[in-house]
Amino acid sequence: MDKSSKISIKINGEEKQFQVESENIIKPKEDVKEFNWILPSLDERPNNVISFEKIASKKEQSNKIVNNETKQVSSRFLKSVIISIVSACVVGLILGFSILKIFSSSDHPKNTLPSYQSSNNIGHTNLVEIPSVNLKVAQAGIFKQKDSAEKRVNELSKNGLSSIVYKESKLYYVITGLESVKSTFFKDFMGGNGSGIYVKRTMLTGGQFNGKEANGIALKNQYEVFDDLIKCLNKENLKEKSLADKLQADKLILSQQKKKLSGQIKESNTKLLNAIDQFQLEEGHSFKDTYFATYPLLLEAFKLLKEQSSTLVK
Repeated sequence: MDKSSKISIKINGEEKQFQVESENIIKPKEDVKEFNWILPSLDERPNNVISFEKIASKKEQSNKIVNNETKQVSSRFLKSVIISIVSACVVGLILGFSILKIFSSSDHPKNTLPSYQSSNNIGHTNLVEIPSVNLKVAQAGIFKQKDSAEKRVNELSKNGLSSIVYKESKLYYVITGLESVKSTFFKDFMGGNGSGIYVKRTMLTGGQFNGKEANGIALKNQYEVFDDLIKCLNKENLKEKSLADKLQADKLILSQQKKKLSGQIKESNTKLLNAIDQFQLEEGHSFKDTYFATYPLLLEAFKLLKEQSSTLVK
């Protein structure tokens, strides 16, 4: 028997022979049979594909968490910034309109026309400050009894003079003429003829009107219109265009207010409107004609305003 033995090994489909010395082989108790090793080829190997997935390291995972948290914080911050901007704009608009209203009401430019105010709040009660009006009157007597005062009125009427009677401090005053403080027409006209008539300076007293705001505003405007008419009954102002324009504006205001008035304040409104109409009808006539055509209506308005002035809070 040969001391060497042959072994065939198939590697990658190729069979190779190997000689093995028998001396170096320890024989088992049983006889060794010859066999061939057949290794599977590459094509015969199981086609199991092992896929490798990238496992994120702890550092990468932490970076992702940080990025997500950063995005959430940025989103919340952006929302808060937008809300803050919108809130600031709304507050700014509200404050702007409020300040604009305050300044527009306090810094409203003064108009040369009478300070007519809206009468929409006719049911509201409020204090209205009414300024006094200075003028001169032709006084024809003071009486304790009303009958005596009325007799005096009849005497003046026979002489072609219109006059009124009003009560103040339990006395009856007979007034037969009026004019502005700068005018001397009535004094010059009477000429000290001993008729018991003298011109004196007086005042249509103002004060606070405590009642319906619309009535207070209307009375205040009537005071102003009365003052305008008194100034027009001055020879020097007769042809003053600015005063004529002002009277026209006064007429429009009184006409608008008349619809909402009643009682004595409506009567004085009507008398003033009639006085303006008469004054405008006399345009182009002499001052004397204009005065004697207008002043009787103005006297009646003065009486009504004088009575209403007693209700004002001084």
